[in-house]
Amino acid sequence: MKLDTELLEISTLINEKQFKRDLSEDLKIDKVNLVEELSQQSTLFAWWATLAEAAKDLSRKADLKVLLLEAKLGQEFRMIAAKKAIRATEKGLQEQMQRDARWLKAVNQKLEARKQASVLAACVVSMAQRATMLASLSGVFNRDLDLLKENSR
Repeated sequence: MKLDTELLEISTLINEKQFKRDLSEDLKIDKVNLVEELSQQSTLFAWWATLAEAAKDLSRKADLKVLLLEAKLGQEFRMIAAKKAIRATEKGLQEQMQRDARWLKAVNQKLEARKQASVLAACVVSMAQRATMLASLSGVFNRDLDLLKENSR
């Protein structure tokens, strides 16, 4: 995931597909075109929410991948220790595992997946706040419109 904090441009890779969008642009509200903004809100929210759920799913899969790899590596290291007639301790197995390139790669992928899911979850919250703001602005607009109608009578 690439994140440009100045522009809030988010680029993320999910299932080998690149998704890129500027959150700051999606959060902007054109007060002159509130009807258009209201009509686009559900689409924008759905886009961010769908991406966030996909990222959450990838994060859970990355967690599982680490667990399965740890079991596999533990078994491998125990077999090696047994062949060499060395007593394998859990601490020793853990240390050996943490030096294994496969484990390091899997843990880094897990951490990146968690970060991606967390950032995208925050984007969904931001889009929900945008919806609240649109509803408030719409209410103010309708109230002002009603006042104009009353004053024009």
